[in-house]
Amino acid sequence: MSQQFNLWTGQPEPDDSLARDLVYGPSNSGNGLVFIQRVKAMILAKIWDALSSSTTWGEFRVSVGERIYQHILNRGQFDGC
Repeated sequence: MSQQFNLWTGQPEPDDSLARDLVYGPSNSGNGLVFIQRVKAMILAKIWDALSSSTTWGEFRVSVGERIYQHILNRGQFDGC
């Protein structure tokens, strides 16, 4: 992709191609579409796959990897029980 410049300042714009790489799918309600960055969608898919295939929290932790697991713990969305 070619370098883009700000029309007002003439300065190069930051590369936001990853932020603009979107995927979409139907919403759970079926009344619309959900758009999400591809990178985030891949992480969510990994979490959902791990949730559906794991029979223990230990298996889940191994399936998602330490970085994602720690992120979930740090957000307070999992109590470890």
